[in-house]
Amino acid sequence: MSAVSSLGFSDHVAAPPTDETAWRTWAEDRIATLQQALAATQAQLAAAQRPSQPKAPANNCGPIPGSDTTSEPAAEAGPDAPQNFYEAILQQLPVEVAVFDAEHRYRFVNANGILDAATRSWVIGQDDFAYCAHFQRPRELAEQRRQCFEQAVQGRTVVSWEEVQETAAGPQHIRRHFLPVFATDGSLRMMVGMGVDITERRQVEKQLAEQRAFYEFVLDQLPCDVGVFDDQFRYLFVNASGIKDPETRKWIIGKNNFDYFSRTNYPASMAHERHAQLEQVVQQRSLVTYEETFLRPEGSRHQYRCLQPVFHPDGSLHMILGYGLDVTERVVTEQALRHAKLAAESAVRAREIFLANMSHEIRTPMNAILGMSQLLAKTPLTPTQSSYQQAITTSADNLLVIINDILDLSKLEAGKMVLEQVGFGPTQLLAQVEQTLHYKAAEKGLCLSTRIGAGIPAVLLGDPYRITQVLLNLAGNAIKFTEKGQVVISCEAVEAANALSEPWMFYFR
Repeated sequence: MSAVSSLGFSDHVAAPPTDETAWRTWAEDRIATLQQALAATQAQLAAAQRPSQPKAPANNCGPIPGSDTTSEPAAEAGPDAPQNFYEAILQQLPVEVAVFDAEHRYRFVNANGILDAATRSWVIGQDDFAYCAHFQRPRELAEQRRQCFEQAVQGRTVVSWEEVQETAAGPQHIRRHFLPVFATDGSLRMMVGMGVDITERRQVEKQLAEQRAFYEFVLDQLPCDVGVFDDQFRYLFVNASGIKDPETRKWIIGKNNFDYFSRTNYPASMAHERHAQLEQVVQQRSLVTYEETFLRPEGSRHQYRCLQPVFHPDGSLHMILGYGLDVTERVVTEQALRHAKLAAESAVRAREIFLANMSHEIRTPMNAILGMSQLLAKTPLTPTQSSYQQAITTSADNLLVIINDILDLSKLEAGKMVLEQVGFGPTQLLAQVEQTLHYKAAEKGLCLSTRIGAGIPAVLLGDPYRITQVLLNLAGNAIKFTEKGQVVISCEAVEAANALSEPWMFYFR
């Protein structure tokens, strides 16, 4: 076994790698090692052969077909004989190794191929049909192996396939290879078979596939577009919200936006815009957002796009994660608000123009009423006529103040209606209100009277025009909804809540 160890083979060989590329490299290395071992064995046997005496097979395996070997002296049959030496190497390989003759009969099987030594001895000279019948395996398995055998012979190249065998522990996956070896005259000398147990690798692949399916299912349920691009801006993934057609979603992997827009007949300018945004992401090395509009028969659709770069530890670009939200409703709402704003502004301008025009139309007759009232006051009047004239003048002055406030749009829009602080006589103010509403109360048979409470000063500070307006409205409503009796307007003094700043307040009721 020292010779075996010196060649790098041992009983504890690492399991085959699960990565596809690494596994292929590992399998090719094992095949190459096997080929070298077989070639070296053949060379040793050819150099030591004796035409007159065929060599007896070692370990009941028989000679390798096509070698034309002869028997060796007893010294050559020991443990250090070339055939035993290379057979020990084949037994140590962590793969199944079998050698077949041109009739697809077993000439050699290593311990990894068949663990039981008696069965290994029995199988020599049998074909795969007898092998499958002995182990009660499906005949289809033997037919598949025979087909691959013929394919390797006809193609004169390595043929690989995968077998799945049911065991107590579950399905076992074996990756098998047939390597034909030809003689110098072109005839088949032997067929070298190798099998590698890839069950663990298949289990890992199944687990990864399940995980991938799970994450893809989750991403497909998201109500937003999700796309992943490689460092060349090619699609690595896109969810169902991004592309609803499954065939297109499968086709686009490995393609870029130019291919996608060419296939979907969207404007090429949109593909250039997306490419420019992806380049901006790489340059800025940060999140980039923009809005994209699709023109469709049912109406324009608006997408809010986000592009997030992901980098390797060394700083190179790994991928770009893109996601987008449909903001069509928001855009439509914003457009409606803009239109409503324009309409409101237009209405405001129309109102301003209308009030500006009406200000002259209203003020002109009001000024005429005031002027004629003042002229009337200069003529000889009876006491009754004089009271009528004063009522007209007072009402006209109050109405003119109201008109000025209404027409003062700047105060109305800013909510700054300023109350004046001027001196006025409460007795005179109540008398004017009573005089204005006296005839309206008399028509309904009501008695209208005013009262001034004790302690009311002769002059108060305030806005007499606003007070008069309020009292006219309140007293007018009282007269309107009173069927019989009287309506009283009174002015009384009450103690203010803040006695320090305003010890007394006066209110009308």
